[in-house]
Amino acid sequence: MFARRTELSGKRVVVRGTVVKVNRGILDRDWLHLQDGSGSAAAQTHDLTVTTAVDAVTVEPGDIVTATGVLALKKD
Repeated sequence: MFARRTELSGKRVVVRGTVVKVNRGILDRDWLHLQDGSGSAAAQTHDLTVTTAVDAVTVEPGDIVTATGVLALKKD
């Protein structure tokens, strides 16, 4: 996914990965950090961030999830 990020920007994508971190209720969103096996830990390209509506999903680190949404790059 990371290698094709520019090509996929603005398009609907589906990613399946392991939840490694969850931050709840920040800026009216829950933030899920996923690792799907792509990218490199050394280059810090292995962590994908997915946002959801607050309390829309109940996940914990270690869970495997499938997320669907529009890919956005460099969004604060």
